[in-house]
Amino acid sequence: MAVNFLIHRVFCSTAGDLEELRRVFDHQTGVVNEAVGMPRRVLLAPVSCPPATGTGFFNAEIRENIRQCSFFVQVLGDSWGPPAAKLQRAYELAIACRDDPKLPMREVALFLEAVPAERCSADVIEFRQSIQKHSECSVSQFQDSEDFRRQLNDQLQRWLGSVIGP
Repeated sequence: MAVNFLIHRVFCSTAGDLEELRRVFDHQTGVVNEAVGMPRRVLLAPVSCPPATGTGFFNAEIRENIRQCSFFVQVLGDSWGPPAAKLQRAYELAIACRDDPKLPMREVALFLEAVPAERCSADVIEFRQSIQKHSECSVSQFQDSEDFRRQLNDQLQRWLGSVIGP
């Protein structure tokens, strides 16, 4: 007997030095699916890339994957990662997809690691200041991987609730 599930893809974008948090994303998505989604036949499918290789992160396949997702998670530490990764462009594409009614993107969530400003690159400092003035998405700040896991869990459950309904 076949069991049909409604599937919503969730893309997670992280710099290579935040690989541990990408793995937390993959794991926590499974935990939320098991506890909340599976009984209701709705799943969040995690989409992410291991640390970028020398070929560059933001290629056509990645852009298409972002366009096909319903939700987008950007995890940001003290930098956007190596220039070849173009993670800021991935975030900007996700915002554009969310604003395009023809695409499935519903929401974008930004998770900011609590790091001292003196450790942050200039472009990250500028970005963090700009989102405080006019945020285009849900913004959370986390202290460590456990704090990130808790906040991500809450976000994933809210997203599942938004597609499952009452």
